[in-house]
Amino acid sequence: MKLEHIVEKQDHQKRVVDILCSRLGMSRLLTKRIRLYGIVNVNGSHHRMIDPVSEGDCIFISYQEPDIAPPAILTDRENIRILFCDEYILVVAKPSGMVTHPTTGHQTGTLIDMFPEQKLHPVSRLDRETSGVIILARNPHAHYLLSLQHQNKTIKKEYIGFVHGIFDPEEGSIRTSIMRKPGSIMLRCVADDGDTAVTHYETIKTFPRLDTSVVKFRLETGRTHQIRVHALSLGHPLIGDGLYGASSSDNGHYQKSAYLDDVLGRQALHACQITFDHPVTKERLSFTADLPEDMSRLLARMETDESI
Repeated sequence: MKLEHIVEKQDHQKRVVDILCSRLGMSRLLTKRIRLYGIVNVNGSHHRMIDPVSEGDCIFISYQEPDIAPPAILTDRENIRILFCDEYILVVAKPSGMVTHPTTGHQTGTLIDMFPEQKLHPVSRLDRETSGVIILARNPHAHYLLSLQHQNKTIKKEYIGFVHGIFDPEEGSIRTSIMRKPGSIMLRCVADDGDTAVTHYETIKTFPRLDTSVVKFRLETGRTHQIRVHALSLGHPLIGDGLYGASSSDNGHYQKSAYLDDVLGRQALHACQITFDHPVTKERLSFTADLPEDMSRLLARMETDESI
């Protein structure tokens, strides 16, 4: 593990050990191990954990657990394509139908399980039926630093969705709060007293005779089922969405296009791009995942047979 941190104004004259705990999320036990077995430099020179530092100083940490092997070399798995991998992060394209991490209802067969040689920490998650790009941290500190980016909204995520109907206007922003639907464990709904949620959308292509559209969504917040709930709130549920779509109990307006739901067999939502700062190098990174085969087939059918 190698980490760099620039001392901020509010940490001027604080001890290195206190900054590592408060800013990088390290435990006191880990800082002790670094002191005994690792390297602590400030501005290129050896520095004690208990000595203070000044604003603008560069703290460098290098540490490898004595009894733990270096990070494993990770390769593509069946249906999972690795987009980027180093000793800190793993970026992959998740297939639809796979849960991100173990839950009460899905203990095995998750994305995490597909890499048993490495303990991974999801920075975010995708719904089981949603395909696309996702970041996994390879150690707790990379996870902590990426989680800060989530909180600060510097991680940018874009999705492609196929929806029933045509948005008017064709691009804009949805700013309505979301909360758990009363009486339901899973469903969410728009509500004034819910959590703030902001989704930006842009129509890419429309199919008037089918009354469907291809839409790009960009998340400013990350509420559960946010895109699905926001799209439904404007009367344009995602094709194939069994919870909020045309075949659900809440929405029967687009029954004439219900056959498209059956063609896909899952919600038509794909995380196509994610952009973020590398937790250690601070380089701005961006990764894209191509539209999966099932959504590509549906798009081709929509383009060649609008009259159905």
